[in-house]
Formats: sequence, structure tokens, C-alpha cells
Amino acid sequence: MKKLVYTDNHNIYGMASIGRLSDTLTIRVFEEREKVEPHFHLTKGKGPNFDFECCVSLNDNKYYVHTFKGEPVKSKNGKLTKSQMNELDEFLNEVRSDLNVNNWKYLLVEWNNNNLDSVYTLSIDNKQPDYTKISGNISEK
Repeated sequence: MKKLVYTDNHNIYGMASIGRLSDTLTIRVFEEREKVEPHFHLTKGKGPNFDFECCVSLNDNKYYVHTFKGEPVKSKNGKLTKSQMNELDEFLNEVRSDLNVNNWKYLLVEWNNNNLDSVYTLSIDNKQPDYTKISGNISEK
């Protein structure tokens, strides 16, 4: 498999697109390093250097902060507007007609599928955080 490299040396081998919000933000799950907190990306534009990117925890309604050499990666640390948060929360609750599950459960399955070597495996029974109120950060360890 061809390896793509971000400018911050974040290697990406796999990716799943979960869906798109109305303002062209795409919800994505990337293959991450083994001990990275479960999270997803919202991106706008073409990668690997997206016009906009932010990361959101799958365990809490907080932003996930990617770091490189101990410093936050500014290009990945955008913030959503209140309107985008509302739309994200609504989208994740919608049922996918192709799979008969909601987008939240699909997102959890794709995290697991794209992060087989992760120390984190997520149950599809995990409760969806309230993404209408995303605040604070969880930093990469």
C-alpha cells in the first residue's frame, strides 16, 4: 500500500470517509499510531494538506489535539462553529439506509477497522457524546 506523509510526518496508510456535512466538511477516520486516543477528523479541501481540519474525540465532546515533537499541529487544530457542531451531532444520529445503522455506529466500526493495531477497540454500544457542545481539548500523549 502506498504511504502518504503529512508535512508533520504523520504517516497515513488507511482512511475511511464517513460522510459529508452540508458545508463540505468531510468526516474521516485515519489509521493512527498504536496508542492514539480514538478520534475522527473533519476536513475541507483535498489532503494531505487540507484547507481546514479539526479532530474530535470519540470518547468525549472535546477536540483532540495532534502534536508533532511535543507541539500542537496548527493545521489540524481548527474549531467548529456552533452550526457545524449541531449539524455534526444530527448527522451522526441519522440512520444509514445502506447499512441500517446510524452514522455514529458506522464511525465506531470504521475506527476499529482502520486501527487494528490500536490499544483502543471501541464497542458499537458506546454512547455518542453531545457534539453540539464541543469544548476543551484532549492532547496527544
